[in-house]
Amino acid sequence: MLKKHFLLIYVVCSLFVASAFAGESKTQPITEESIYKVLIEELAWSHEDRKTESLEQREERARLMSKGLWTALKQLQATKELKLRARLLLGATVSIWWFETRFGRAVHAGELSRYGSDDGKAKCFGQLHERTAVTKREPGETMEEFRARQTAEWNALTGITLEATTKCAIATMRRFQGAVGTCTDWATAFGAYGTTKCEPLPTSIPRAELMSRLARQF
Repeated sequence: MLKKHFLLIYVVCSLFVASAFAGESKTQPITEESIYKVLIEELAWSHEDRKTESLEQREERARLMSKGLWTALKQLQATKELKLRARLLLGATVSIWWFETRFGRAVHAGELSRYGSDDGKAKCFGQLHERTAVTKREPGETMEEFRARQTAEWNALTGITLEATTKCAIATMRRFQGAVGTCTDWATAFGAYGTTKCEPLPTSIPRAELMSRLARQF
């Protein structure tokens, strides 16, 4: 029974990819406020932070995150990099952030945490490693210059600031879109986001289910 249930969800996820690249449906536009409400009302934040972060501080960070996510979407639209439906990409990004870090304040600030960080090898809510922050060399750029730019961009992903949070959102979105373009369904795309291999991880289906639920609420 469990195997059949997994297979059914897997098939649904596969079919869903086909519609992911279609135009945005005619619904209310995504706003910073709609993103903020989802972050605050729909998801449980880091248990650790409840001991050290007040509700007002959490709401302030949620405001910052919602603006960063909204700004990232607008930037990808402006540069014509937005390949998925905005709501799905936003849902996927928030799903990744939540599963990876529970929005932990330490991760946001660039510190080590029980939620994410991979012993300092991954940064920001997207848990991006140094070689994944920038993946393309500029024309005429030497490999040494490229590696230096990778490191600089990677270090710029952390910090409880709008600039860093927006950079993290953009990098997460670009990486996930790349995974979707390579793989054939949501489950393997979420797997490829973390491993570069189109193979589902234990949390791939829950991540896809959360993405779908959140996408309907933005």
